[in-house]
Amino acid sequence: MSTLSVFFEVPAVIDYGLRTGILERVGGVVRDASTKQVVTWLRDSGIVEETLGTLQGGASSLKNPINAVLSVSQTITAMDSPLKRTAANAVGQQVTQGIQQVSSLPLQMLTGNGVSLAFTAMTLLYILRRIDKVSKQIDDLITQVNAQFERDRRIAFRAALISAKDVLEAERPETRQNALPEAVNGLTRAKMNFMEDFEAAIKRAQADDRYVELAQYFLLQACYAASAVAQCYARENETRLAAERLNEQLKELRPAVKSLIEAWMTSTPGFYLHPWLDRDTMERAISLRAWLRGERINTRENKAHVITEIVDELRRDLWNNRAKFESRHPITKFVSERRGAGTTQDTLVQRYQRGLEQSIQLVETIERLDGYEQELRSIRLSISEWSNQVDKSQLERYGGALIVDNEALQKVEQRLARRPVR
Repeated sequence: MSTLSVFFEVPAVIDYGLRTGILERVGGVVRDASTKQVVTWLRDSGIVEETLGTLQGGASSLKNPINAVLSVSQTITAMDSPLKRTAANAVGQQVTQGIQQVSSLPLQMLTGNGVSLAFTAMTLLYILRRIDKVSKQIDDLITQVNAQFERDRRIAFRAALISAKDVLEAERPETRQNALPEAVNGLTRAKMNFMEDFEAAIKRAQADDRYVELAQYFLLQACYAASAVAQCYARENETRLAAERLNEQLKELRPAVKSLIEAWMTSTPGFYLHPWLDRDTMERAISLRAWLRGERINTRENKAHVITEIVDELRRDLWNNRAKFESRHPITKFVSERRGAGTTQDTLVQRYQRGLEQSIQLVETIERLDGYEQELRSIRLSISEWSNQVDKSQLERYGGALIVDNEALQKVEQRLARRPVR
């Protein structure tokens, strides 16, 4: 059996593997992109308010390399971290050169502000802290659009979470076992109710962005409920059952996330190619469209980088010849309809940029659940042993940690050492 190690610094091989696409992060795990074998499990300190505040303060405020992987900020390359200092010892001079050449991370490594799960594994503590605020935001939106959604459903959800808290925290096995059925049944009903509300909101999303926001809040709570059910089963060491139940939920949640992303990107996503939007926004939109197709691309790497440069050149030429193009294109109609009273170029750009940020948060949310499902399937120890892999005092001191499968990491290191540097 492969041994496990705990790191409070990001090994260069993991950093470079992520940047070159040999490794990929899916929620709270890093896995081999080809074999899908989990190489690294991410752990955060659980200090939710502090970490979310750091995220909202901007990527440049991140203090350590573990948080950089958890948040996956583009500024990781500018940080004075142990990554480059240890690169030569970790994987040789060839990989060191490769690390120095990389300028950014792929789409799945990006995250935005607001309702994001970038720093958390959807722990029950986090969910309980968030739902009251989310419920208030839902009520405000419902009042604005004069819509009908049942508030009692959210109250029942909170009650189910309290039962789940008993399952997770009770010391006596009989107490946990007695609380488990009520918690699981309540959370399952809540998830079904939230999905009904989501479907009702998404049907009206194209007509009013406030319904898009409502749909996002309902879907977020459905994800919370699915995560909490899995946590309850895992607490009783039913990890296989926890993974199976979560996988069943993901089959419904993944398509819902994609439909909501389509709503955020509007019926004319081609506007992301308009020169009003900066190149970074265009690149991320291209990566997001790839994700919707089941692909992962890094638009700043190798051939993808060249393709992006070409598209950037062509879109400017296209709109320079607007007399031949804009008169009959649906994007023109979309822009014209929205450039009425109070609508400006700036507000249009802001709308599309916000849609992109919200979409990236949705990707992070669903991949957190995907990563949790993979983690449950890959655990080789009891839950209590697994939870104690990282000392809590060190976790809080460093803000995060990596649990690394040494054998899997060695295989990645060997592959990277053979990889030609471009």
